[in-house]
Amino acid sequence: MAEPTALVAQQAEPPLPRPDPNRERDAPPLVREPDSARMAEPTEECTTSEDGTETACIRRLDPEASAQLRQSAAPSMGARYPTCRTPRQIYFFRDEVCANFAYSYVLTRTVNGTPTVVGRADFETWRYSYTSADLANWSHELGMEVVASSGEAVGATLDGFAVAGGACSTGADSTIGGVGLGTGKQFIGTGNIRSNSTEIGSWGYCSANWTVSATAPSGVRASITDWNEPGVRCDNYLSYQTRRPGCVVPQYPEAVSYDALPDLANHVLQAQQSGLPGATVDNPLVKADDATTARNRQLACGDAPSIAGRSCDEYPVATSKQGLTAGGERRTFDQCSFPNIGAGSGASGVSVCMVPERQQFSQGGLNSAFFREWRVFVDDPFRVVVR
Repeated sequence: MAEPTALVAQQAEPPLPRPDPNRERDAPPLVREPDSARMAEPTEECTTSEDGTETACIRRLDPEASAQLRQSAAPSMGARYPTCRTPRQIYFFRDEVCANFAYSYVLTRTVNGTPTVVGRADFETWRYSYTSADLANWSHELGMEVVASSGEAVGATLDGFAVAGGACSTGADSTIGGVGLGTGKQFIGTGNIRSNSTEIGSWGYCSANWTVSATAPSGVRASITDWNEPGVRCDNYLSYQTRRPGCVVPQYPEAVSYDALPDLANHVLQAQQSGLPGATVDNPLVKADDATTARNRQLACGDAPSIAGRSCDEYPVATSKQGLTAGGERRTFDQCSFPNIGAGSGASGVSVCMVPERQQFSQGGLNSAFFREWRVFVDDPFRVVVR
């Protein structure tokens, strides 16, 4: 099959390099159903010619129809979007979002009061956003593949444009245009999006949408608009630390690894194995504010024993909302030097352990660097992993 037609936005700043879709990840994507309110929006958009004899519609297919379409003609373009594993699900990491939906374009002509379908094209779409925590621009890509086309739909042409919303702007000429709807046709449009939150201390949420239109040979035209979900957050809020703006998908819990700190890592592993949260994307920790962090430390380690070269470590980490301010009891393990505290299990409370002081100090710097690198704000999820 021929390479897909690619029309990329033109703007002063170069587009963000597209990441390797097959790069290794330390965890699977987070998966969500599309927002129910958005899914309740009209699933079909129709336009009728001025004389009333011809109607063109673009409709989003329901799950059953989408599955049947894939069984009859599996799209080859899906290999470009490996993150999108199941239609009508939203998959995301902290630097990318992907969703796959199927549509039909139907052309109907009415003669002597009787409507007849004179053309139909079924096509798959992939909405793929990718960001960089180091750059103020990001991309919202639309991939399309026509898996079946018949009748007058074969002669229809497709065009579209991307528009950014919220605290972002669209690069000039983020468009696709003038391409046919014959079976096997593939199209890629890249909307290059620029954050407006570049002033020091600023931040905001962004969205990006593609509006796609199909024009029949007779000139009747139908359009439908997709959406980008969840939203991207761009900021220069941490500029005193990062000295640069950037954009992330804040709903995904990126991971900080303690593998370089063996004693501390062993404590974290034991704590997580005892039932405490924070190891997985579906059971993460949540970033706490400074006051909560200080209170967590006091409650967990305020009465820690004084041992030369040792420092009190608590898990979940003090910088999370899952610390002792959330309730629960302390637990510990053998060799942790807390003789008056027993073992425990379950998702609430914290584990405490005396670990080498150098590792404890290194942990603080590691956490701070991680929060800066991935732009983790208060109330953002994150993970702690031991590989």
